[in-house]
Amino acid sequence: MTSTLRPERTDALAASLKQRYWLPHDAAYRPGAWAELDARYREPHRAYHTWRHIAEIFERLASLSRAAIRHDIMIAAIFWHDAVYDLYDRNGAPRADRDNVRASADLFGRYSNASESEAGAVEELIMATADHLHAKPDFERYPGFCDDFDLFLDLDLGSLASPWDQFEANLHKLRFEHETMAEAEFYREQIAMLTRFQERDALLFRCAETREKWGDRAAANLGRCIKDLRSKLKTIGGPQP
Repeated sequence: MTSTLRPERTDALAASLKQRYWLPHDAAYRPGAWAELDARYREPHRAYHTWRHIAEIFERLASLSRAAIRHDIMIAAIFWHDAVYDLYDRNGAPRADRDNVRASADLFGRYSNASESEAGAVEELIMATADHLHAKPDFERYPGFCDDFDLFLDLDLGSLASPWDQFEANLHKLRFEHETMAEAEFYREQIAMLTRFQERDALLFRCAETREKWGDRAAANLGRCIKDLRSKLKTIGGPQP
């Protein structure tokens, strides 16, 4: 699997997201918030965790008949949940996903003008992405918060139900982001993660509509990708996970 990718130009995409989703809520942030986000999502080591990923989440949200209870909270969580995506710590060690998620929530807090209760809701949604499968809301922060919590996590996992060519392209983008990782190790980590998703089966998506809309395609993608990765791993002589 080659990790060579041509960087995607996202200028128009970012401008569209700003116009449609950010500017109506711009007063909720301190000066410099958009510039900070824009710089983050354009970092050269990113290929999957870019403005394209954010745009696709908004597209999934727009495709559903059910809407978020607090649209403003959902929008904020979508924008900020991958704001920090550093692959290595300062000492050069691989950075844990949870550390990036925590840093993303902290960055949101640094720029947010929201009330303590609203900021707490956004930060909890962001932190939930550190463990999609097992995350649970702390409490009903506002009427409907638990429903928004489940919807947000389903939106983030919706890429698992992409058409196969896009699903495969996303895997190549993730490989680019982890290009310093040995090929066999990357395959094993992806197999392990995708297998955890596969084992959830019908419970992978939490909401009835997302489960009906994306469940079957996600299951097919997961099975096909795991099989392909096991085959690639066998070809290069790596031990099976």
